[in-house]
Amino acid sequence: MFCTKWNSVLFLAVHLLFSASSSFCQVPGSTPDAQQVPLIHKTELLNGLKVILVQTKAAPRIGLDLLIKAGSATDLPGKAGTAYLVAQSLRFANEREPAEHSSEEMADLGAELQIRVDWDSTVLHAEVPWQNLESFLDLLSRMLLKPIFSLRDVEKLKQSLMTPKIESPGTAELAERKLQSLVFGKNPYGHPVRGTSRSLANIHTEDLDEFYRTYYCPNNAALIVAGNVEASQIGGLIREKLGGWVKGSKVEIDFPQVSVGEKFSMLLVNEKQEKVAIAFGHTGPARNTSDFYALTMMNLILGSAGNSSRLTQAFLARNIAHESVQSDFEFGCSGGLFRIATVVSSSGVAQALTTILEVIENLKASPINESELTTAKEQLLDWYAKLLSSPSLLADQVTRMELYGLASDFLVSFPKRVQQITKERIEEVSKNYLSTSRATAVIVGNCNDSVSELKKLGSLEITERTEIEKD
Repeated sequence: MFCTKWNSVLFLAVHLLFSASSSFCQVPGSTPDAQQVPLIHKTELLNGLKVILVQTKAAPRIGLDLLIKAGSATDLPGKAGTAYLVAQSLRFANEREPAEHSSEEMADLGAELQIRVDWDSTVLHAEVPWQNLESFLDLLSRMLLKPIFSLRDVEKLKQSLMTPKIESPGTAELAERKLQSLVFGKNPYGHPVRGTSRSLANIHTEDLDEFYRTYYCPNNAALIVAGNVEASQIGGLIREKLGGWVKGSKVEIDFPQVSVGEKFSMLLVNEKQEKVAIAFGHTGPARNTSDFYALTMMNLILGSAGNSSRLTQAFLARNIAHESVQSDFEFGCSGGLFRIATVVSSSGVAQALTTILEVIENLKASPINESELTTAKEQLLDWYAKLLSSPSLLADQVTRMELYGLASDFLVSFPKRVQQITKERIEEVSKNYLSTSRATAVIVGNCNDSVSELKKLGSLEITERTEIEKD
């Protein structure tokens, strides 16, 4: 999961509608690439809501993110899934507007709304035709400002949206979920965003009210709007729709330290499926690490660049039958997760895991070749070009910049920072951040025949799926 989990002109025309807290950063225009980078205007409403306008060239639709700086890591103790339930309940938690009516209104506006929750944030992400932006903001304000969490609707949401996915996840999802739990332990990054059957049963409507009152405050939020709109067109409109959102108390979040594994360990979860899921990983850095660019490029070379990645090439060279094999870093505010996921046949489990370990060690020991470096840079710059042409992607990227406190020149400096990465730099971060000695592997499937071979690799614990699902 690319979770990269990625300023500013005074709104002169609407200055009196906002507080005096506003700044300006002129985007350089000395190169063709820099000239394509959008201007980013940033200011703040009197209630503390940050408003960020990403001003692009002509585009038929607006990308819009409403960022709440709280996610699953701030779930109430023993009630994993609280943040997710609150976020999804916003769709119908309004006594004046039935959920069906809101959905119809959204469709009439030609708008698309996605609500996503991760460790550190809740984001209401929308795409809407620019001419319908005012009507959409009116709908957003009704959802956001005074929700009512009814028992009937919350219980219905638990059953329809949560329970099937929690109680019967596929082998790959189960492996990744258990890996996350083992790596993070008691740290809140370790529990699933959607909770567990046990935790959901503990969540009541008053819990949703408490979470909403604590975290859904304008001074704990930001509104990011990307598209061909002017500050003078949108400033008063946002104040009208969201200026009445009541400011809350300052939120301080302090997570416990993540303990680092001392040795390589494996958990085998017996399951009837012949196709076996493997999730391998360990802790990683927070998103604000200065090594982000080198880590991203290293990850492409290792296992995120499709058929050209070292993992895929090694699996093919050894004739390991597999559906997929991929590596990724999931970054958060307080830490991260490095993960490799693959699905193989039951007969190839030990060989697949052995190959993963060897590829990682070879990456740390063997020089990066020029072709690998060039391909990785090209892929990142291709992503960057798509980013600049999409208001929706730009809104998401600026949302990450706000959430993780990234440098205000991120969009301007990205190509230069990518081009500056050297083979030696990638080798350095691979040695610093990748480990086979403190990692964990979760194996889910029918692979009892591989037990003896797996035990040669390290400590192996064996359990049944029914036991895992009790956690």
